[in-house]
Formats: sequence, structure tokens, C-alpha cells
Amino acid sequence: MTEEISEPANDDADDGEGSDKKPGKCGIGSTAGSGNAPPMGTRFRLRAGFDTSGFPPQARVILEGLKRYGMILADSGPAFSLGGAPSRGWNGEDLDSLRRVRGEDLEAVDTSALPRPGGP
Repeated sequence: MTEEISEPANDDADDGEGSDKKPGKCGIGSTAGSGNAPPMGTRFRLRAGFDTSGFPPQARVILEGLKRYGMILADSGPAFSLGGAPSRGWNGEDLDSLRRVRGEDLEAVDTSALPRPGGP
């Protein structure tokens, strides 16, 4: 098992209607449901000052990866829930501890200055 995350994670947000949206293809929030959800493709990062010391080892690996690489909103669902494929290499109790991370522990990342595919 690796002890470092080297890419962004996917994230879900609640659109208030439980509707199924294609990742990165449409916005939720202002066009549906409560109007509070960010658009698909928004990148979030765990705040640098978030204390990970009270989390179990595998959860800390994920949390430190979220601080460094962030996550991309890719699906509607329970607000700021992390998803992944089941694996014998992960400890379920460690992963359950990630539920303590709340939306206010994250910050949106301004990606407006980054190059866009097909752009100049």
C-alpha cells in the first residue's frame, strides 16, 4: 500500500434533488435544487491548517493528499462525500473516519489561470 496520494480525488455534492449528473458536464446548484451547490469540475482542497493528527494512518494519507492535490467535484450525491472502489488494502474503519471532514474544512481552488484543453 502506498503512503502518498499523487492525484486529485473525486467528490460528490448534494444538488438538492438527488438527480444524476454527468461528471464535469453540467452545473448543479444555480440551475437545479437548492442553488447552493458548486458546478461540476470545481476543484477543492483541504485547508492547509486542517489537523489530521486525530485520524488513523490510512485516513491521514488521504487527507494529506487532499491538502496537496485536492479533489474535483465529479458527481451529485451526499454533500462532500468521498467515494472509491472497495479494496482489501484499505481499512474500512480508517476510511469511515473521513466522514468527520466537513464542507467548511475545504476551500475552492481558483483554476481560472490554468491552461485549458484546446486553448492557446
